[in-house]
Amino acid sequence: VAAYGESVAGLAVLSRDDAVAFGTGGIVGRASGLDLDLRRDDPYLAYGELADVLEVVTHSDGDARARYDVLIRQVPVSLSLIAACADEVRRLSNGPVDVPLPKVVRLPEGTSYAWIEGPLGISGCLVVGSGEKTPWRMKIRSASFATMQAMGAALVGTHRARLAEAVMSFPLVIGDVDR
Repeated sequence: VAAYGESVAGLAVLSRDDAVAFGTGGIVGRASGLDLDLRRDDPYLAYGELADVLEVVTHSDGDARARYDVLIRQVPVSLSLIAACADEVRRLSNGPVDVPLPKVVRLPEGTSYAWIEGPLGISGCLVVGSGEKTPWRMKIRSASFATMQAMGAALVGTHRARLAEAVMSFPLVIGDVDR
């Protein structure tokens, strides 16, 4: 792994400024020096209670090696979060773990935006409700969309023989790009 890491050093560099300009997050943004994680910076669900376990892994080089390094160093952090959640569930094991939900939910009138830190970065959802069962409008901004745009900029100047290695260092789901 270390030898491969050295072979991709300096490949497909994404600067911090470009990471910010393209709206990247997750592995891609943090590998470019962007110290942003919504689980810490805008906590939702139980992440506020997990602040002592949540470490935000960053790197400043912005190249393929940095993206792989952030990904590998993030695994133990994720395992720590899982262990902390499992401990909490065990602590709460005497109570109910699910609740019945209504079959029909009417969306309130108005516009709402929410974002979360997903496995590939920041994803957002804009919902415009008109008081009916379905939204009048809904738009999803996936992390893959920002990553795909940033990848295009980072690949400029990459030799054709190294394109596969460079592209593989940008985690994305093609189906998410066109939302």
